[in-house]
Amino acid sequence: MVTTAYGQVQGFKVYLYDNPSPGFRLFRGQVERVQGNVTVFLGIPYALPPTDQGRFKPPRPHPGWQQVLHAVDFGPACPQPNRYTGATKGIRDVHEDCLYLNVYTPHTGSGLALKYPVMVYIHGGDFIHGASNLFPAHIMAGFYDVVVVTINYRLGALGFLSTGDANSPGNYGLLDQAMAIRWIHENIGFFNGDRDAITLFGPDAGAASAGLLMTNPRTRSLIARVIAQSGSALADWAFIEDRYRVQNTSKVFARHLGCSIDSSWKIVDCLSRHRSFSELGNANDFIPEVGMFPWAPVFDKDFTVPGDRWYEGWKSIDWSFANFTPKHEIQKHNFNHGLAYMTGVTTQEAAHLIYTNQSLAPYYEINEEFFDQKIKELVLRYNYTINQDGIYRAIKYQYTYWPDPSNITQIREQYINMMSDFIYRAPVDHIIKLLVEQKVP
Repeated sequence: MVTTAYGQVQGFKVYLYDNPSPGFRLFRGQVERVQGNVTVFLGIPYALPPTDQGRFKPPRPHPGWQQVLHAVDFGPACPQPNRYTGATKGIRDVHEDCLYLNVYTPHTGSGLALKYPVMVYIHGGDFIHGASNLFPAHIMAGFYDVVVVTINYRLGALGFLSTGDANSPGNYGLLDQAMAIRWIHENIGFFNGDRDAITLFGPDAGAASAGLLMTNPRTRSLIARVIAQSGSALADWAFIEDRYRVQNTSKVFARHLGCSIDSSWKIVDCLSRHRSFSELGNANDFIPEVGMFPWAPVFDKDFTVPGDRWYEGWKSIDWSFANFTPKHEIQKHNFNHGLAYMTGVTTQEAAHLIYTNQSLAPYYEINEEFFDQKIKELVLRYNYTINQDGIYRAIKYQYTYWPDPSNITQIREQYINMMSDFIYRAPVDHIIKLLVEQKVP
């Protein structure tokens, strides 16, 4: 039993046992057996449910609970496309009431000389899919003497729909994450976690989110370290600076769901009051007209936001997230003093673009015509005023295997290399160089 600032929480203990059974014997030597245990608290609400009047609005703090909260099961995952859910995908329950976190701690009793470092896992999934229960945090907490927290945050349109104005400024998923970080900072000491040693980590969208939270005024003083796995806050897909791009995506999405796009108000009214969360979640899986992925955090500095009296329970200050770009904030050294940053990428990061493309089944081969078309699509989506043919030729030259240009295996490899550079490697390299300039270890 743990007593937090919001009420009492009852978890349960998990016993871990690694390596072969006691009956197993080597001919020579000994078998090392690792044992551990961890106390787990699942499905703790960190915000009010973002349902009904809470849709397309910032999260509100949870008021707490009077009775003991039996934290023995995960909260629902946030709405997302059906192809990512189901028992075989690890996501059983999906609901709009999804703002929950999970805490895994090696020890809940008193008497520790030092509190444990805190690892906060932010799941990836291109900002459209994923859930807090997919990461096996009990293993990390049980064997490595850290407190681990995993969080849910709103995804897709419910988390990032932006009309570029006061009707729906956007960034709700990032505001969810920020509220979760503040909850953790306020309460993690009750679980024997060190609130001054919080590390954010996660892959792709989780890595980008960690970078954005690292520099954001709402959370930057609370974050000591970041481990960004195959993602960067400086990637084009991680932070959208073009207001017209997000407005266009919102219109395409609304039209796809049969809503009027005559005005921002009509879009938000239709999606808020006349479409279910399952409809919104499942419709997230579409290709935008501009950009590669439909949903992401947005630069909302110049957006109008609702006033203090527009909605009961929300203030104007609750809405805005990003007054400056992450690049600007890094260059101005606007992050926690003593910040440490770790990042990296793997080979063939973008290989998933091949095996998830069913049009390439069953052999998943790529010919030169397909590659040329993808380069042209990339140029068209991201370049509006420059010489598009010149850019196409330069990219094609760089990613051609010249000893055998028609080799379909090499064409596929070069396509993966191109997309890996664009989506992952170049943005990671960019943020590393900026942080090194600021003498961040």
